[in-house]
Amino acid sequence: MEKQTTFHSTFMKFILFICISGLLISFVKRQTFFADERPVLAENNVSEAEVSNSAHFNQKKNAISVREDTNILLTVDTENITEETVNEHVKITDDRSNPAENSSSPSDHIALVDKNMKVYWSAVPLNSEGGTTVDVLGIFRKPEGGAEILEGVFRDPNKDGVIMGKIKNKKIDGLEYYNIMIRINGVTPQTFMIDPKLKMTTGD
Repeated sequence: MEKQTTFHSTFMKFILFICISGLLISFVKRQTFFADERPVLAENNVSEAEVSNSAHFNQKKNAISVREDTNILLTVDTENITEETVNEHVKITDDRSNPAENSSSPSDHIALVDKNMKVYWSAVPLNSEGGTTVDVLGIFRKPEGGAEILEGVFRDPNKDGVIMGKIKNKKIDGLEYYNIMIRINGVTPQTFMIDPKLKMTTGD
C-alpha cells in the first residue's frame, strides 16, 4: 500500500512536471515569436518614415514655383488698322496671363515674366488668307519706363519677325512701360507702335 502511494505520488509529480514543462516551452516559443516580430515592425516603421519624408519632399518640390519663358502674340487686323485705330485693331495675348484678365485694349495689357527667363514677341495677321504678313521690328523702353525689368532685347536668330527679350536676374517690383514696333508687309509697308506693359511674377 505504501509502495502504491509512493508510485502514485511520483506519477503525479511526473505529470505536474510535464505540464509545467509544456507551459514553459509554450511561453518561450511565444516570447521568441514576439521577439522575431519586433525587427519587422521596426523595419515597417522606418519604411513609413521614409515614405513620409519622400511625400514631404515632393510637396516642397511642387510648392517651388517653376520659371517659364513668356510668349506674347499680337494679332493685327491688317485690313482696317490706322494710326487712329491701333487699339481697336490689335489684340495682345500671352501664355502666362489669365485670358479672362486680358484687356481689350493693347495699351492696357500686362504680360507676366519670370526673372532670369526670356520673353518673345511675335505678330500675325487676323486674316491669314490675304497674303499680308506682320513682323515685330523692335522693342523700345518708353521715357517714363517705370521698373527696369528687361536686361536686353535681341532678334530671335531662329525665327524671322520675332524679338526676344532677356529678363533681369533679380526681383523687381512695378510695371515696365515699353513700345512694340510692328510692320505690316502689304503692298505698301506700314509701321505702328503698340504700348503694353511688363510685370515680374512674385515667384522665386
